[in-house]
Amino acid sequence: MKKLTKEMASILLPGVMSALLLASIPTTQLKAEAATLNNLQASCNGETTTSEYIYFGNYWQNDTNGDGEVNMSDSKEPIVWRVLSTSGNKAILLAEQNLDARTYHDSEGDVDWADCQLRTWLNESFYMNAFTDTERAAIQNSTIVTKGDSLLGTQDVTTTDKIYIPSLEDISNCNYGFSTTNEYDDNRIATNTNYTATKPNMYAGGIADVYWLRNVGQFSNIMTVLTNGLWNYHTEPDYVCGVRPMLELDISNIDLRNVEDCDSDEERNLIISGQENYDYAYQVLDILNETRAAVGEYALTMDEELLETAMQRAAEISLYYSHTRPNGQDCFSAFRLNNVCQVSRAENIAANQSTP
Repeated sequence: MKKLTKEMASILLPGVMSALLLASIPTTQLKAEAATLNNLQASCNGETTTSEYIYFGNYWQNDTNGDGEVNMSDSKEPIVWRVLSTSGNKAILLAEQNLDARTYHDSEGDVDWADCQLRTWLNESFYMNAFTDTERAAIQNSTIVTKGDSLLGTQDVTTTDKIYIPSLEDISNCNYGFSTTNEYDDNRIATNTNYTATKPNMYAGGIADVYWLRNVGQFSNIMTVLTNGLWNYHTEPDYVCGVRPMLELDISNIDLRNVEDCDSDEERNLIISGQENYDYAYQVLDILNETRAAVGEYALTMDEELLETAMQRAAEISLYYSHTRPNGQDCFSAFRLNNVCQVSRAENIAANQSTP
């Protein structure tokens, strides 16, 4: 049971010497100082430009649990975005890799960006899975125009989206750091994550692959960018290709992390105000033991190290409501921090519980 207003969290470890622990944490209002990003100063004369990259949101990317497979059982990891441009407190971001792979639309025939299933998936499933409440609040509604081509008989399409994919105009925009002509362009190339590589027809992780553009191409096909950076007019909409999301971000109230800075060994600490309600924790233990006694089970005792772990996780969940910790590690790394026995382990999180 996950609700988005976070006032309470619980941890449950089955087994000997286990207990259900609760800690009351008021909903945390986060407001970081306005982030400062350097505007991408790309020239249109072929000179090399240096892009800035930031972390924002989390998505499945690698085998984090060591089971030899990459899927939704793994922990989500921070998404790397290329900063295409900034204006005031707004930044336009493009995912550096193909974060997923899907069809543009599940059937052949005439379809454009406004009506395709990929647009729906991005603004519903991906939007909810990749970002927290705080992050979603910072993502802007973008009114975008996907240009038509009179020679192809296609029309302009105007939509309002939170999440979208690049258009031909985006990936040929010299101010974004791309070549203006249909030629080999390393800046346009995108590689797959290991998660994307598990999808049909996709190359291995770290290998350049084809990704969708918004524009309709020739003969009711959809435009794509190929593995060498050329754009292509002839991909059928029901073919599986890479998805490279874009978005516009209000950076005034969000704490952005520069990739170069975060790849160092420096740790960043967050201070969260709240009350650790130990009385509730012991009341829950009493209620649990009364229920166990009624069915002839032995009483459980409080594990103080586990209690401290619950308090730690409750504070973290008030910031980032997920089984993934704010630092990107899975929840069980908090157990190791407090030397909690891990013979059997699980985590349950809940919200809006006003009494034990």
